Amino acid sequence: MTEKWKEAPLDEVADILSTRMSYSSLLALPERHLENGYVNVLGIKVADMNRSGSETFISNTALERLMKLDDAHYYCAPPEVIVFPKNGAAVATNKKRRVKHWSVFDPNIMGLHAKNSLSQNYLFYWMQNFDLASIISPGPVPHFNKSDLARVIIRHPISIVEQDEIAQALDYLTLAIKINTDAINKSQELKRSAMHELFTLGLHGEEQKETEIGVMPESWVPERLDQKAEIISTRMAYTELEKELDSKEPDAFTVLGIKVSDMNSLGNEVSISHAALTKKLPKALVEYRCAPPGTIIFPKRGAAIATNKKRITTTWTVFDPNIIGVIAQDKVDQRFLFQWFQNFDLKTITEPGPTPQLNKKNLEPLIIPVPPTLDEQCEIVKILNAIDRKIDLHKRKKAVLEELFKSLLHKLMTGEIRVSDLDLSAVKQTEAA
Repeated sequence: MTEKWKEAPLDEVADILSTRMSYSSLLALPERHLENGYVNVLGIKVADMNRSGSETFISNTALERLMKLDDAHYYCAPPEVIVFPKNGAAVATNKKRRVKHWSVFDPNIMGLHAKNSLSQNYLFYWMQNFDLASIISPGPVPHFNKSDLARVIIRHPISIVEQDEIAQALDYLTLAIKINTDAINKSQELKRSAMHELFTLGLHGEEQKETEIGVMPESWVPERLDQKAEIISTRMAYTELEKELDSKEPDAFTVLGIKVSDMNSLGNEVSISHAALTKKLPKALVEYRCAPPGTIIFPKRGAAIATNKKRITTTWTVFDPNIIGVIAQDKVDQRFLFQWFQNFDLKTITEPGPTPQLNKKNLEPLIIPVPPTLDEQCEIVKILNAIDRKIDLHKRKKAVLEELFKSLLHKLMTGEIRVSDLDLSAVKQTEAA
């Protein structure tokens, strides 16, 4: 064991909590205005852990009531309690949250609060490193009980000061991740606003007109997609590409095999730059049987349609059967068409059935707004691409920070490294900025 650390069953160093008041009893309390001697009490359900803004701390919920402070001490869990699911499929999500206020749990929630020898901040991060699935009891409904959690062994520094130092180091990373998450959300909102303005007002302040797809500048023309673009699959199948041998020819082209999973790969959030399947093929074969660089792609079958993800390729590609592509033609800039698709909801043209799907016939009649010149289209693209670059930068920073957090969480909680070994100055600068 690491020097000056100890091990103990979890129930020796923390209280494992349910609440004396039930969720339904809290719901039955009358709503009232805040007054002296009363505190805010949150009713906690699993759904509250999934609310936007509650990724670490829960500060508001669907059910909130006021209660006398003395009653809260008796009936409720104290502020800063750590909560997590104990019943049902939600256990597998492994989510843990801290509650800012006094709280009451529904029957699917369990709580944890440190005793005197343990820092609550340290306990929270220790729980982040603990997999709830490891204590699930077998049965048709996943669950665990207080006794299952009580006998889990927790390792911690004897010094509460060192515990808090570990928690503070992880706090820096958590805050840096949140800063980048907030920046992504703000940039995405900025892009939605910019797209609405650009696609309804244009760039030149001209008069507007009503069309079947809404308001657009007077000089723009609403056109069917099949009149301005080609909707494609690839002549070469994904399975054929798998069997191809790499060409040794000097002018061979790189070809990526594209599956939906490649659209989700880190670094492929906007443009596809890499894939699990990559080959070098002869130029003539590629030009005849593959999709060219700049093709807009998205899922056409299955649950992936609902993600509404679209990507643009950077090299030649071959699609698997669940992917469809669009290539702009006839005085439409491909990047302009890609930006328009970013604002289009694929679910609106999805065919109903046990397996959602959309096909060429669903895409062809789509009406797109077309500015009269390529110059205007390109100017619009430049504005939106600048926002995309900002979003991509923050996504990459966030991904790096999340990976660092995951690594440090394990190493700090096992004593493999000490806080004194870390240089978090770059993270703190991000926080200060």
